Amino acid sequence: MTKTAVITGASSGIGRALAWSLGREGYALGLVARRRERLAALVAELREAGFEAAFQVADIQARSETHAALRRLEAELGPTELLILNAGIARNTPAFALDGEGFEAEVRTNLLGAFYPLEVVIPGMAERGRGHVVAITSVAGWIALPGEGGYCATKAGLTRLFESLRVDWATQGIHTTIVHPGFVDTEIVADAD
Repeated sequence: MTKTAVITGASSGIGRALAWSLGREGYALGLVARRRERLAALVAELREAGFEAAFQVADIQARSETHAALRRLEAELGPTELLILNAGIARNTPAFALDGEGFEAEVRTNLLGAFYPLEVVIPGMAERGRGHVVAITSVAGWIALPGEGGYCATKAGLTRLFESLRVDWATQGIHTTIVHPGFVDTEIVADAD
């Protein structure tokens, strides 16, 4: 039986690279992101390479949209064995020109957008007594970066959330990995100083 891996933020950067890597490991791939054209192109490339892949377009900031996307992927590919929460944004947070809307977008994407998929996937993992959840956070969750207060706050929150959940999930056979990448040459850091 093929295991299913679902990746949020799969249309570029780390998510895209993980799709290729997990496809080579034999996972069926469920890919979620906002950009339909990029997802469709990636899935076509993956299928051409012989991998099983499907996608759903969803804005991870929208709870009901995210839930629907995850449910459709599980209906098509089977239960999620590996969930990789990779979707994220980085907005500059200038200390003297604070932007509440930008900060809210980071919270909705980086923190809530990592929580919403759990509501769909974790009950099934707990019922089966197995599964693996990976949270892609950042070194910004550990150290302060000038001009990136919002990003740092959401990544620190994500780290603490998963450190807490990992304790309870372990009793149900659900493994948790928290990844803190440094600067990776992707679109999210294209404008970084």
